[in-house]
Amino acid sequence: MGICGRLRRGDVADVAAGAARRLRDRDRRDPFSAGVFLEVVFDRLKLKWQDHVEIDQRFFRPAEVDLLIGDASKAKRQLGWTPKVKFERLAELMIEADLETGRARATQQRAGNKFG
Repeated sequence: MGICGRLRRGDVADVAAGAARRLRDRDRRDPFSAGVFLEVVFDRLKLKWQDHVEIDQRFFRPAEVDLLIGDASKAKRQLGWTPKVKFERLAELMIEADLETGRARATQQRAGNKFG
C-alpha cells in the first residue's frame, strides 16, 4: 500500500515542498525561482526557452494571489512524508520521462502501431 493509502477515506494531505516559486524569476542563484524550471528543461533539449515561450499578459488572472506555498505538514505528520527531490532535479526528471515516452512512441510507430 502506498503512503496515501494510510490516510482515512476522504482525507487529504498536500504534497508540497513548502517553498514559494516565482515563474518570472530566472535567477539560478535563487532557489525559489520557478524560471529555473524553464532553463533546466530547455537546456536539456539544447534550446533557448526565449525562442519558444511567449508570455501573454491577457492570460494572467486579474485576481491572482501574490504568493502560493503548499503546506505538507499533514503529510509529514500522518504519513512521514517529506520532500526529497529539489525543484531543479524535478524539472530534469520530468523532461527525461517525457523524452523517454517520445522515444518509445516513435519506436512503436516505426513498428506500425498507431496512437489515437
